[in-house]
Amino acid sequence: MRSRPRWWPALLLAVPALLAAATVGWVDLKPRVDERFFFTSDSAAYREERALHREFATEQLLVVTAYGPRLDNPMYQRRVAALTKRLGALPHVGAVRSLSSGPDDLKDALASPLWRRLLIAEGSPASHLVMVVDDRDNPRLVAGVQQVLDHFRAPDFRLDLAGVPYVVESISQYLTHDFAVFSAAAVLVFGVLVLALFRSGAILLGSLVACASAALLTLLLQKVFGGRIGLLTANLVTIAFVLTQSHVVFLTNNWQRLHAGGSPERIVLRALQRTLGASFWCMVAALLGFVSLLFVEAQPLRELGAGGTLATLSAIACAYLVFPPFLLWVRRDAVFRTRSLMPLPVLRVPRRAWAWLVLAGLLACGLGAAKLDTDPSLLEYFSRGSEVRASLERVDPHGGSSPLTLAVRRADGKTLDNEDSYRRLWRLQEALQADPAVGTVLSLPVLMAEADRSPLAKLLTWKRLLHLLEKPRYDRVARGFITPDHREGLFLLRMHETGRWQRRTEVLDRLDGIVRKHGFRRTLVGGIYALQGRLADLVTRSLAEGLAGLLAAFALIALIVTRSLTGAAAMLACAATVPAFVLGLFGLARVPLDVIATPGVNVAIGVAVDSMIHFGTAWRLARVGGAADPVARARAEQAGGMAAFSLVVVAGFSIFLFSSFPPTQRFGLSVLLGTLVAGAMALWVLPALLPARPVRRPDRTAADERLPLRPPSENRVANSPEARH
Repeated sequence: MRSRPRWWPALLLAVPALLAAATVGWVDLKPRVDERFFFTSDSAAYREERALHREFATEQLLVVTAYGPRLDNPMYQRRVAALTKRLGALPHVGAVRSLSSGPDDLKDALASPLWRRLLIAEGSPASHLVMVVDDRDNPRLVAGVQQVLDHFRAPDFRLDLAGVPYVVESISQYLTHDFAVFSAAAVLVFGVLVLALFRSGAILLGSLVACASAALLTLLLQKVFGGRIGLLTANLVTIAFVLTQSHVVFLTNNWQRLHAGGSPERIVLRALQRTLGASFWCMVAALLGFVSLLFVEAQPLRELGAGGTLATLSAIACAYLVFPPFLLWVRRDAVFRTRSLMPLPVLRVPRRAWAWLVLAGLLACGLGAAKLDTDPSLLEYFSRGSEVRASLERVDPHGGSSPLTLAVRRADGKTLDNEDSYRRLWRLQEALQADPAVGTVLSLPVLMAEADRSPLAKLLTWKRLLHLLEKPRYDRVARGFITPDHREGLFLLRMHETGRWQRRTEVLDRLDGIVRKHGFRRTLVGGIYALQGRLADLVTRSLAEGLAGLLAAFALIALIVTRSLTGAAAMLACAATVPAFVLGLFGLARVPLDVIATPGVNVAIGVAVDSMIHFGTAWRLARVGGAADPVARARAEQAGGMAAFSLVVVAGFSIFLFSSFPPTQRFGLSVLLGTLVAGAMALWVLPALLPARPVRRPDRTAADERLPLRPPSENRVANSPEARH
């Protein structure tokens, strides 16, 4: 017998080492969250947001809310003044407006139309310090501000930070932590699980080498194609590990079943031939789940679609090119001690009536999806008790916490630089301020009312006063509220996040009605509030369309795999329970389905149906091969691999449950639940729905590919000529 090429697996150990060196030296491993937080740069929503910045010269703001015993307390006022000075000295902070920098004093601030709205926290002994910031180096900006705040905090001087740059940087820090922790946890969890399942050091080493290679290759390819680690792709390493382990588990399961004689190389080759077809369609199913995300405007979903596509291709390449040689290192007398887990006795095939009942019950869970919260509050992005959420919860009741910008013009097309427009704008200001979803409102009439407090201003016309506020000597302050042609004005709103019961787009529609009622029309809308609302609607729509497309594609895959309309219908019905159960449970339990958690359902379908595809393939081969009971034969061949696969995926995505970032927790939970349901359906319900009769004309080729129901005994292997040699 030809000697076993032990050098081949040893050579492959260099693959992850080389990929790791290239990744560390070339790829930026820090997750990035920037101005494309919600939408891609070519989307209409993003272009509208940028148009607002250009036309009104708007600037990024950070707001510090300072709480004290009383606003007129001398110690409180001295602390505010000192804090204002320290914040203004930071390199990325421009002007700072506070009770000590802007109004003459507290009395002046309370009497001022502008300073009262900008600096005084409604219903609380607190005031705001508003910073104009340069967020191009957001990590350094936020770190510097937080360092100053930590220095000034005291039991009687509580400080809360709010603003888009702070929220974005907080999310980035969560993702950075999760990326590092989950990457290490994936190696540990999968290592322990593979060792427990197969009890072989060679299989453990090979699976880790293949998974690590797939994860590193994914990161490198993402860099090559211009991608980055973003809001959702921080989880790519774990996703690549799970996808690779799927192929490894089923390949190893079939290799065990075929180990009845012949050279080790021949046995590995037969296992590859036996598994590759089903693995290919598993890859196609996973690809469809990710590719469906490439055509949406949402930036995080598109990034996940691109990264997931690369991870899917890398996974099957590494599973079939890197892992198989390591099977040659498994000793022949130890092969059958590596037998994977078999299904529990409770998963015996039930009667068909019971199977239909379970199927109908799980599909009925989908009715709970009507209660899904697909437009959750910004607070739901942060865990309860976290510093970010606590700050937002304290700030929100006192003027709102989520920025919204509305650009309006008169419906009759007239300019806004006259007395009539001024009165109309004031009425619109008051109407918007009265809406329960709106906190503080700043606008052109507020600015003009503040300027009109000057004795000299009373000698000027409204138009002349506006022209003066556009001059450099007054810092062009009016440019933030009116366009150069004086036809469009800007309203800056801070919206309430707590207590909201309507979708953001419904609130925006109501505000549009107020705008129209007062003789204006909205031309542009922006701010994180509007972007979140648009994104929520987009994600909801893409979820429904994507799931319909995925299930239709899976129906075609099932038909190709089983070559049977009955088999394809049974597989499709079982696959449909995944989104029905997950979305229904999320709706009934009122679990928020944010932009990060939403694609978890697509991923769950693409990953969880692997068991059904492998079972359907085995059922078809047994059926055309003339097996007396194709269902029993398919279960005997694939049940161990299906049970092991379910454990691998559940363990892999369970890592996400330990994230400190709630959206990542919900993403992992959706995939985990989908995998559990799909595994139970594949092992228990699907076999009861498939015909248990062979076809009339056995296919000779398929018959030759049949796997033995039971592996030969260890004594037979030990006494074989190959083993003695």
